Amino acid sequence: MSISQYLEELDSIRKEIARNNARNRALRTRASILEDNISRFLHEREQQGVKFNDKAIYIESKPSFQIKKKKDKREDTIVMLKSMGVDNPEEAYESLLNVQKGEQYEKSKLKITTLKK
Repeated sequence: MSISQYLEELDSIRKEIARNNARNRALRTRASILEDNISRFLHEREQQGVKFNDKAIYIESKPSFQIKKKKDKREDTIVMLKSMGVDNPEEAYESLLNVQKGEQYEKSKLKITTLKK
């Protein structure tokens, strides 16, 4: 295969992926709407669940946490480190972040840009 054939196939694959992503986005949205309608149906009838076509459909409640912003995480961690008696909490926080990172390595990636005509 020539380089031009590789590039044409790569372009067509990327376009297909974009079409699939758009379709999947619409399907996920519709699935979410349907799930909300089913949940509302169960709540309105004050039912825990229903059986339908060999399937049990029920509402499960579980605790969930809101995601903190990076700035809030940093501030809360530094406050916690101070309360634990750490001498330099800012430096300890930076060390903690560095420990969590993996080893650094070089990774090459093919970049393709469209040139203006």
